[in-house]
Amino acid sequence: MDAVDFAGLTAPETGPVPDSLAGDLEELIQNRRSVRQFSDRPVEPGLLSRILDAADYSPTGTNARKTGVIALSRRSDIDQLNGIIMRRFTALARILINPLTRPILRLVLGRETSARVFSYSSRIGEYWQGRDILTHDAPVLLIFYGDRRAPTASQDGMIRAANTMLLAEAHGLGSCYIGFLVIGIRLSPRARRFLGLQRGRRVFETMILGHPRVRYLRGVPRFGGDIRFFT
Repeated sequence: MDAVDFAGLTAPETGPVPDSLAGDLEELIQNRRSVRQFSDRPVEPGLLSRILDAADYSPTGTNARKTGVIALSRRSDIDQLNGIIMRRFTALARILINPLTRPILRLVLGRETSARVFSYSSRIGEYWQGRDILTHDAPVLLIFYGDRRAPTASQDGMIRAANTMLLAEAHGLGSCYIGFLVIGIRLSPRARRFLGLQRGRRVFETMILGHPRVRYLRGVPRFGGDIRFFT
């Protein structure tokens, strides 16, 4: 059991995988849904640490180990980041609405990102009226980033995020990916400074967590994906 030793590294004490795990994992994946309504119950710091520590064992390409996560567990911090992002979106939306400046911004941001910001612009007013349309009043916000120089940086960040989501769901928490927050952080130097993201680090996914306000008895119906067995 102790035949291999890595100097300076410790391995977790683990037991054999129970036979029921495969079925439990299948049920967890099939029943998981995006949650945007959370109870007032806070996420216990010990539970959050346990989830993040376990997800730190996620695999990375070439074993680069260059992913990270920023956890915001105070609503005041999340609200401050929301304000920074939404002010950025508001400014960009004004430029996109103007037919004279729209082509210039498309060249700077790219057609796809510009289209997504423009489609989001109709909802920006809801935020300034007091509705949190970005992080949905969640008690925890997780920001997954990686070293853009890593050979599989984006894949590594997404794998870590997916494992974190499954662990959170297994502990009874609800979760939801927030793609527009990823765009907002990438477009806002002020947001990056607020989060302490160093040069060369890029955000690949963000996720809100909390105890769900509503518990559902059934899973979500899904359209079947393209699965083919090559023969």
